[in-house]
Amino acid sequence: MDIPLHVLVTPKTSIDDALPRLGEAEVPLATCTAASSKPPTKVAWDTSALKDKVRATNNSTLHDNGTTTTVSTLMGKPTKEIYRSRLQCVISTEKLNQTIPFEIQIYYPPLEVNITGGPMKDQVTCEADANPKADITWRRVFLPERAEFIIMLIPQVVLHQM
Repeated sequence: MDIPLHVLVTPKTSIDDALPRLGEAEVPLATCTAASSKPPTKVAWDTSALKDKVRATNNSTLHDNGTTTTVSTLMGKPTKEIYRSRLQCVISTEKLNQTIPFEIQIYYPPLEVNITGGPMKDQVTCEADANPKADITWRRVFLPERAEFIIMLIPQVVLHQM
């Protein structure tokens, strides 16, 4: 008498940020992976918060050992409009329903640099809009003018390397 054996293998799940840089072309924003599952896993993105701004593509690979890896890639234009939007990757099997939260990161150099006077008389502040956050260092430059020296502080804005 044969007894059928039904083997279930729980997937190893992960999300990877594709590190998209600000731009107008559609690029991968992130991938959600359910690796080595049996039976195959359903992987989808809950994109209701972004409606028509993103889309998902799915790809499954059947391995020699009978398990399947499913990868869902979130595609979109990396704009400041979708930066920091929160989504979820939804992973479903016969025995597992899992959601993995993800916040879209868009990487860009300093786009605006604002230098303003501070609350103190001799105070100046410099702010730069960038992701990742820019390092701001100040340099002193001495400019001779009519036998006096004027101290001029010049900000140098540097974006962290990704």
